[in-house]
Amino acid sequence: MVERLDSRETLISVIVPVHNGQNYLESCIRSIENQTCGNLEVIIINDGSVDGTVDVCGALQAAYDNVHVITLDDRGVSAARNAGLDRAAGVFVTFVDADDYLEKEAFSVLIHELIKNKCDGAIYPFSMDYHNKSIIDALPWPD
Repeated sequence: MVERLDSRETLISVIVPVHNGQNYLESCIRSIENQTCGNLEVIIINDGSVDGTVDVCGALQAAYDNVHVITLDDRGVSAARNAGLDRAAGVFVTFVDADDYLEKEAFSVLIHELIKNKCDGAIYPFSMDYHNKSIIDALPWPD
């Protein structure tokens, strides 16, 4: 297990663009909040949602002190990510799509490896879960 990362030097800004994601945004944010590293800011960019995403964003912002919501007028995912970058205060920045969820040590492992290897960035492996019917290693860990 990787040590808990709590210092200001390891603040991680997690940018989550969302458009009409009322059905999965809460699970995504919960997986971010459950990370074993403790110094996170979560920036949700609501990009012109017309479903109940606005209400979900408000509830998440009220529930977690480190969640911030920015609302845009449907400008697209690139504009949403850029708005998140403008707000980000972290030494480290990552993007998580609103329909994704993370294993609880994802950020601890990632930051540990970035620091250990003196890297400026990383692409990390992921799996695709098709409604719990099958899981495919889309980008598996190297051997």
